[in-house]
Amino acid sequence: MPPASQASPVTASGSLLLDLARLGAALAVVFGHFSQPEYSTVWHYHLDYALNGVGVFFVLSGFVIRLITTARATDARSYALDRVSRIYSVLLPCLLFTLLASAILRHLTPALLPQILANLTFTAQCWGLDIFLHDNGVLWSLCYECFFYLFYGIAFFGRGWHRIAALLVTALVVGPPILIMLPLWLLGCLIHDLYQKLRPRPLAGILRTAAPVLLLAAAAFAARHALRTLAHAIKPLVRPLFDFTRSHDIHLLQRASPRFYLFGIPTAIALLILLLAVEKIRIDRNHPAVRTIRFAANGTFALYLLHVPLILLAAAFIPYSHANPLQALALLSAIVVLGIAAQPPMDSLKDRMRGRTR
Repeated sequence: MPPASQASPVTASGSLLLDLARLGAALAVVFGHFSQPEYSTVWHYHLDYALNGVGVFFVLSGFVIRLITTARATDARSYALDRVSRIYSVLLPCLLFTLLASAILRHLTPALLPQILANLTFTAQCWGLDIFLHDNGVLWSLCYECFFYLFYGIAFFGRGWHRIAALLVTALVVGPPILIMLPLWLLGCLIHDLYQKLRPRPLAGILRTAAPVLLLAAAAFAARHALRTLAHAIKPLVRPLFDFTRSHDIHLLQRASPRFYLFGIPTAIALLILLLAVEKIRIDRNHPAVRTIRFAANGTFALYLLHVPLILLAAAFIPYSHANPLQALALLSAIVVLGIAAQPPMDSLKDRMRGRTR
C-alpha cells in the first residue's frame, strides 16, 4: 500500500472528533457488557452495542495507523517498537489484573498457562481457536488488531517478493476469521487517504462523498427484497459449516460476523464526512474541555481491557440494587473512571519501553 501523497495530521477539530468517536466506542462496549442481566436489570441487554463499538475501533485503528505512518518519516523498526510498546504497556498490566481478579473470584483453571501464552502471542484467535483468558473475553479483538498491524507493516515497509511471501505466510498463520475482518480495518486506512485528498476543498469533498453513498443506499433499499432472498438462500449452505465448527469448538464464523461491516462501513463514511465538515472549524487544543476529552479518549485502551474484570469484581463485592437506575449508573461511572485513570501509569511504562522518560 503506497503512502498517501502529502499526508498531514488532522486539524484540532478533526482530532477532537476522533477522540469523541474513540470515547463513544469504548463507552458503548462497557455499557453493552454491563447491561447483562447478571449485572443490571435497569436496561435491556445490549451486546450489540459492544459489538458495534469494536467495529468502530477497527475503522479508527486503521485510520490512525495510516495517519502516523504517512504524516511523518518512519521506518520498520520504529513502527514495530511503537506498536509493541503501545500494546504490551497496556496488555501486561491488564493481564495481571485479570488473573488477580480471577484468583479473587476463584475462577482460575488448570488451562491457565496455554491461555496466557496464546493471548500474549495474539494467536488465541488464529483459525477460530477463540482461547479466552478466563472471563476477559474482550482480548479477542486485540488478537485481530495486532495481526492487522502486522499485515499493514509488511505491506507498507516490505519490498518485492519478500513482501508477498511474508503476507502469504501471515495469512496462513491467522486463518479465515482474521482475514475476513481485515478489509474493515483497511477501510479506515482508505478513509484517511480520502480525507487527505478531499480536505483542501471540504465542502466539495462532502458532496463528492455523499452523492455516491446516497445512490448506493437507494439501490440497496430498492433491492432489499432481493437481498433478503439471497441471504435466505445462502443461510442453509453456511449452516452446516457453522454447526461443524461450533461442535468442534472452532469459531470460524462467530467473530467474523457481517454485523461488523453493517455498522463499520456506515461509520467509516460518516467519519469521513464529519472530518470534512469540521475541517474549517478552529478550536483551542488547550481548552480545558478539549484536554479533558483527550485525556478520557487516551484512557480508552486501558478501559477496554480492564472493564470486564472490574465489572465482575464490582458485581461480586459491592452491594447494589440491579434494578436501581441511579445505583447502576453510579457503579458503571465508577468503572469507567477507574479504567481511564489506569492509563497514565501504563503510558509511563510505554515511554520506558521506548527508551524515553516522561
